[in-house]
Amino acid sequence: MKRIISYMVCILVGAGIGWYFGYTRPVGMKLDKVLENYRQVKEALKWTDKEVLEAAPHVPEMKAIMRQSDEFLATVGYAALNKIEAGDIEGAKKLLARIISIHYRTGQMDNTNLLARVAELAAKSSALSNAIYRKMDSK
Repeated sequence: MKRIISYMVCILVGAGIGWYFGYTRPVGMKLDKVLENYRQVKEALKWTDKEVLEAAPHVPEMKAIMRQSDEFLATVGYAALNKIEAGDIEGAKKLLARIISIHYRTGQMDNTNLLARVAELAAKSSALSNAIYRKMDSK
């Protein structure tokens, strides 16, 4: 009987220690967060586990590219807002139209809905129309 009680105490103590370190410690919480992020990325990109694992070594490069893209967007936004604040609305329109036209003309827009909206706006906006449909070698 003493042996059974000592086994039960050991099992309960082991379960308590396992629960404490496995579920209440930051390591366990971080693992849950990592697994949730993994699931979200996998669902958003519609990738298999193999594809996610193949992309994993390239995450630092992807982050650097995203950082450069964010800096570019902030720079364009700053320049456009600066022109607007200075009262140069046409200059701001030309700046933004030039950025849109670069992506439109080079085929960097994969979103067909966005392409259609840009074409629709170009019909209304002379700045965008001029930027998109002008000859490539002219400024």
